[in-house]
Amino acid sequence: MKSPTLLSAGAAGMIAMLSLGSCKKSDSEPSDSGSGREKSSLRLGNASKQQATSLPAQGGANGFRQQVSRLQTSDLVALWQSLDSAGLSKDEKIERQREIIERLTQLGEFDAAMKLATSYGQGELRYALVSSLTAGSPEALASLLERTRDSSLSQADRNALLWGIQENIGRSGGLSKITTFLAARPNLSGDEANAIGAGISSSIDLRKTPTQELSPADLKANHGIAEALLKDACAAYPQLEERLVQSFLMQAADVTPFECWKTLSEHYERLLDGDGRLLRLKELSEYMFAEDPKRALTAITEMRGKSEYAALLREGGATWANSDISAVEAWFADTGKDLPKSEADQVAHGVARFLGEDGRPAEGWKWVGKIEDPEVRRKAEGQVWQQEKRMVTSEAKDDPQQLVESIVSGSSQHAAYWIEIGMNEWVTRDAEAARKWYEAKGSSLTPQQNEAVALTYARLALANGQVEEATRWAGQVVTPKFKNKIAAEIKQAGEAGG
Repeated sequence: MKSPTLLSAGAAGMIAMLSLGSCKKSDSEPSDSGSGREKSSLRLGNASKQQATSLPAQGGANGFRQQVSRLQTSDLVALWQSLDSAGLSKDEKIERQREIIERLTQLGEFDAAMKLATSYGQGELRYALVSSLTAGSPEALASLLERTRDSSLSQADRNALLWGIQENIGRSGGLSKITTFLAARPNLSGDEANAIGAGISSSIDLRKTPTQELSPADLKANHGIAEALLKDACAAYPQLEERLVQSFLMQAADVTPFECWKTLSEHYERLLDGDGRLLRLKELSEYMFAEDPKRALTAITEMRGKSEYAALLREGGATWANSDISAVEAWFADTGKDLPKSEADQVAHGVARFLGEDGRPAEGWKWVGKIEDPEVRRKAEGQVWQQEKRMVTSEAKDDPQQLVESIVSGSSQHAAYWIEIGMNEWVTRDAEAARKWYEAKGSSLTPQQNEAVALTYARLALANGQVEEATRWAGQVVTPKFKNKIAAEIKQAGEAGG
């Protein structure tokens, strides 16, 4: 699962991405405004300083956490200040600062914790610290949400608090806060619904013991518990169902993809944002194919008749090819025939597209050849061709002579017609060297290889207004579609010049 990290920039689709500004500590000291309790808690005595700095700031995280759990406010603030000289790495320091802030919120010292967290300027560091203000707080969910509504907060700080609430819900005991919250049904904004939906799904794999990972059966059971609560949330806030479900799926997709697929199917008709729905379907398809391709294919066929079905078959084919191309080939040759041919064509299309994008166009063309539907094949051909053109163009810029000679020798995966791109680059760089090579090798070229060179010189002649020269070179073109194309170009140039 995409669990919150120390320097997380926020949940995609829920919290706006923060610009990466300076993490420099403020030059001015924090204001002393606030309650008398806050002021007194920030005044340090020598005894407190001595006790705080004796803690194992450079030791392990678990030991530090245990020590912090026994400290009171003034000692925690002293410990915070001692971290500057503790010789810690950036991540270690942030982790310990977060532990201190969480302990302060557990003691009910939210204002003191806020003062420490916001002593840094806007940026990743502040985001991580501000999110910890709500991540471990024992306060009720309604109270935590109310804190995010403080008009004095910047949007970035509000986003960070919402991210912390998501983490809070996912931790042990967090789901009970949702139950209490839903019973009262207070007002809820769209951003807050996103935090709740993502928080509910975070519980699927965050509720684990420190020493033991959850088994697939545990994850499935946790998904069932979380999904039941999601349904309750949707029933309580029907106008926010789409946000709740989208954020839930976004967070849980890589943890329980097959269970999430069922969740999405149940809410399919009410997810009105077509693009968002397709994005979630594609994402789930990718995770399902990575986990169990054959089971994933079965799940996807449940979408027959839906507008996204063909795209999902293509995405599935591409993902499967990325993980195990041999398995896809075996399936296609055997059980692939159990699918209607129109559906098998979409899988092949996805595989062909992936191979083209992966720099394996020769393999991609083989999969294009498996496609029977003319329109699907035409689209697959276009995608593989475009990817190969980018690849050939790059190779030509690196070393045009090497590209041309590798195609001529048969050591390249590219077809003969790509010689034209290599020759064109070569002639541009060193026309004399290219001419001498052709004079020496031309007689040994195949008709298809020779026509690729001829097309190069024909088009160069046209570019220079030499129609007769272009016509002479065009006489060596033998492939009908290329012959017709260059003839049309020569005719157009002749008419323009006449």
